[in-house]
Amino acid sequence: MRPLASAVLLAVLAIAGADHLAAHDSAAQRWRVRAVQADANLKTLAGLDTFAAAGGAPRADGLRCEAMLEAAFARHGDPASPVHQVLEGGLQVFKIVLDGGERGVFDLSYFYGADGWRLIAAQVLSVPRSWVVAQPVGRARTLLLATEGDADHPNGCVVALSLQDPLRSYVVPSTRGGPERPSPSRLRPPRPLIIAAGPHPATQTP
Repeated sequence: MRPLASAVLLAVLAIAGADHLAAHDSAAQRWRVRAVQADANLKTLAGLDTFAAAGGAPRADGLRCEAMLEAAFARHGDPASPVHQVLEGGLQVFKIVLDGGERGVFDLSYFYGADGWRLIAAQVLSVPRSWVVAQPVGRARTLLLATEGDADHPNGCVVALSLQDPLRSYVVPSTRGGPERPSPSRLRPPRPLIIAAGPHPATQTP
């Protein structure tokens, strides 16, 4: 059984204060800055990949995983990209979108309040077939995403996605022979939440 269904709200972050964001930086500004950094990182990774290919599959696959995540952030540098949306009422959505090829698309959407900086919710909208999303026990504000390998790259990726500060998401360093996929004994399925009307942004399902 899949760890979560499409369009199920994954986590609502009732964040008091703005300690994870500088007071003078809006969410849009932070994502734009991260996009610029990602674009520079992709150029560096492209150069490293040439040397990594001769150093063994684990290192080359590790760089590929880094490039996959950096490409998702780099998309926020394009104003026409659908990874940033403004909803009715002023809510803003910033997405981490990863291409799973024929398996589908991974879409993790972060919702910010109309004030432009307060992160209020995170929602997984879609998960490619054979990819795994789970929540580590004791780390309620982190998701682990394990991708499936393919013929050219048999080792998948493991990405730690922050539900409190998405810009701090990172690729879990690979072990020898490829990254370790999340172990069911160390993980628990994300607790499903639903959006509710009223002053509170969300209510937990029974």
